Amino acid sequence: MTRDILKFEIRVKPLSPVHIGAGKDFLERGAYHLYREGQAYRLALLKVRPLAERLLDQGRLITAIQEYRTLGNYPESIAREIEGGKLASRRMGVHPGAWAHLRDTGQNGGLKPTIALANGLPYLPGSSVKGAIRTMWLDWQTQRKGAYARFLSGVQAADRRGRDRADDTLMERKQIAETLQGASGRMQPQNRDLFRAVQVSDLMPDRDQNLTRVQAVLSMSYQPDSHARASNGGRAGAQAWECLNPEAGATYTGTVTIDLALLRRMRSGDVDVQNLVKGLGEASAWIDALAGYGERVYGTEKLHYDMLADLPKQGSTGIKLWNEQQGLVLDWVMADAQEKAAEHLLPLGMGTGLLAHSLLGVLAPEGESDIAFLGDEAGRGQTLMKEVLDTGLKRDLNAYDNPEFPAPKSRRVTGQFGGKLASEMSAERPLGWTTTTLTPV
Repeated sequence: MTRDILKFEIRVKPLSPVHIGAGKDFLERGAYHLYREGQAYRLALLKVRPLAERLLDQGRLITAIQEYRTLGNYPESIAREIEGGKLASRRMGVHPGAWAHLRDTGQNGGLKPTIALANGLPYLPGSSVKGAIRTMWLDWQTQRKGAYARFLSGVQAADRRGRDRADDTLMERKQIAETLQGASGRMQPQNRDLFRAVQVSDLMPDRDQNLTRVQAVLSMSYQPDSHARASNGGRAGAQAWECLNPEAGATYTGTVTIDLALLRRMRSGDVDVQNLVKGLGEASAWIDALAGYGERVYGTEKLHYDMLADLPKQGSTGIKLWNEQQGLVLDWVMADAQEKAAEHLLPLGMGTGLLAHSLLGVLAPEGESDIAFLGDEAGRGQTLMKEVLDTGLKRDLNAYDNPEFPAPKSRRVTGQFGGKLASEMSAERPLGWTTTTLTPV
């Protein structure tokens, strides 16, 4: 550690499947092959050019590729070369619950190239980790003295006719870029400008076997009136995604580097910005930020998980939680090990940024109750979460009672949706859960 640089070793270990996608370049070309190896299910991402050459050798290139991928009936000699690795760039295991969805050629099946945008490499990109760290500090900021009251005031003062302004307040706590000096270039909301001083390296695994597995990952929200806003034809779940495999036992290690000299050049009269600048420059504040965030994430997600698990017992309709034999699996199953490690929990993977909408806005300090847990719950009346979403989406206050209005996308909010079809609703994107440790170096 030097005078102007604060550095941490960051170690991340997946506790649940961490959704990283399977690679748009492969999927758009249909360049994957599903097969069985004994009792195991497997997926191979293909080497497109060598495969084309082999198919050309057999005179089948023009008509065959789409048929082969759909039906899985490559010529035996080519299938052996794919499954043996010669014609595959990568091979990975497939969760049994994902198999049927991968093979499904209908609207709700298969790997979706328009959604699976991550590069699929078996490491954690520094940019993804940095995004999760920003969210962690957003939570830390909210817990400072007086911050929640300032946030509440900012939301209530938002222009209801302005698009996304209340959303901006929820996401960034305040739009104060114009009052922040010391950063060059186009000014951004405070967390983005201040996080120019933070760099995160790619996190590399300590092993190279079985790092990824194709999973069926839960992706849903719930409604107290029993409607699930789910992406899979009304069922609780996404299709199938390549994920970091927690069963591999791998730990991913990298570095976080904070430029203290750059932070010292940042100036603002905003007390929340001053708090954040001070915190980013202190090693102890980094450790406290992770611990506080992990405990709050754990407590909130446990309540959410328990609520989901209890809905079928209440006879609710529109919610389907499948076990592994039936198809889908929960993305995070509560366990003693996770409870003991609550202060180290950090979500990673695609969709993590949505936590700012679905989780952070409801994490008021002790003694505050202005925002209902997970949005607008029955009997709570007008809550701040509803006010934020109504404002940001330019909708009337009674929109939630009108089934003609679509549900807000990818947010855990509730309302009366009457006979609205599940296909017209959107779902929470999946999150991957990890234990994360920061060690000053």
